[in-house]
Amino acid sequence: CLFRDFRYPLLIGNSYDAACERMAAIKHEFETNDLIIELFGPQVGSVWTESEIVLMNGARIKAYGARQSMRGSKTAEGDRPDLAMVDDLEDEDNVLTPEARYKIKRWVTGSLYPALVPVTGKVRVLGTPLHPKSYVENCCASEDFLSIVVPLLYIDDDGRDASAWSDRFPLEYIYELRRTYTLDGAINEFTQEYLCRAEDQASKPFKPGMFKYAAPSPAYHAYEVMVDPARTVNTKTSARTGYVVWYWEGRTLYVAEAF
Repeated sequence: CLFRDFRYPLLIGNSYDAACERMAAIKHEFETNDLIIELFGPQVGSVWTESEIVLMNGARIKAYGARQSMRGSKTAEGDRPDLAMVDDLEDEDNVLTPEARYKIKRWVTGSLYPALVPVTGKVRVLGTPLHPKSYVENCCASEDFLSIVVPLLYIDDDGRDASAWSDRFPLEYIYELRRTYTLDGAINEFTQEYLCRAEDQASKPFKPGMFKYAAPSPAYHAYEVMVDPARTVNTKTSARTGYVVWYWEGRTLYVAEAF
């Protein structure tokens, strides 16, 4: 907006309050960032509310929550929005069923997209994939979007674990975080929130509730080990070698380690 690349961006959140929180952070930068003030001057314009601001150069930024009506979104000069910043549009409830996912899709295609200026209007989507068929996953699969996925932990060119942001999240921290989630029986949540891989639990033959976690039995047991080796050489896309250690106690199977 300061460089006039966009004249009327929209901030779209899962709710009105969430969008206004993002707006508050942006307002704080305009009000207190010394570099912005030095280069562009004071930016508090004629409108400066929790959901809408106007900069001194006339650029307008407005916040909307998902499913709010956007018909007639124009500036005083009649300009339509030329950018939509969609941030965490979905939550666990509105991706849970096909009907809920359809409501989000219907609002995006029936309200958000038509509100933008034709041809040149742009959409940028940020979010954590909460379901394989969620809106953000559909954007990643669409030819209309350029996409990038940034998991907290990834495999580098040498086939080793690497942190996407090592200064803030060192590998030791990530390993401990993953261990904690695993012990809590929440490895699916870790995979979703930190590795950006959504899974549809309803389609899986083994549900989380089928597993119980307990201390190992003190009795002697014959442990068995299986190794599923990775034989391909493309370290970025190939599966990694898998290991599992288990023992039987009567008809009950105890998995001691799996990684």
